Amino acid sequence: MKRFYSLVIMTLVALALQATVAEEPFLHFGLTSYEGWTYHRAGVDVDQNFISQGRVNLMVTEGGEMATLESPVFSGQGLDSIRVYVDYHPHIPYVAAKVALQVDVIDAMGNALSTVTQDISANVLQQDVLVMLAVPTDGNCSLLLSAPKADTNNCAAVYDVKVWAVTAGGPVQPLRGDVNGDGKVDVSDVNILINTMLGKAAITEGSDLTGDGKVDVSDVNAVINLMLGKGM
Repeated sequence: MKRFYSLVIMTLVALALQATVAEEPFLHFGLTSYEGWTYHRAGVDVDQNFISQGRVNLMVTEGGEMATLESPVFSGQGLDSIRVYVDYHPHIPYVAAKVALQVDVIDAMGNALSTVTQDISANVLQQDVLVMLAVPTDGNCSLLLSAPKADTNNCAAVYDVKVWAVTAGGPVQPLRGDVNGDGKVDVSDVNILINTMLGKAAITEGSDLTGDGKVDVSDVNAVINLMLGKGM
């Protein structure tokens, strides 16, 4: 019932904004799409086995470290808000108040631009969380998932995350630097630009980031800066 009301509220908000929601998520975390996502926890590298075993836990570790999951960098240009779905599994037994999920849109400096905290139902193994966050910037930002009150005895694991773009004025703007159109800016985009420079790939509208009519090292530098959250 709680999930039903959440869906109704999200629908009403979207209608009130007269928004357009992209059919496909532009960010996805899961067994086959975790590249570019960062699990901030010392000594842990995420892979398919790690995700499938439910070990992407959001919590504060015994050493005081905040274990969080951060998305690849994306551009806020043209976005009004984003819709975020999280497949979130608390480890039973657990204290519901402790494993409450916090979702932030953060800027390149790690400052929270908008925040939603989602309460979790007691003694329910699988939580389907759906929230909407404002994106109050035209610059680069990322999504941060955390559970600030959780600890090693009361925590939950992230199995799947989908993020849809919501715009107020029309179609979703392409992500700047996403040369191959996979919804993220990473080393694969750099490789495509290098192949374009070598004549092995055709020049596309998205590959000329500097707008000077050619693809060269300045475009490669631009993508690397976007990857690092430094802008162009």
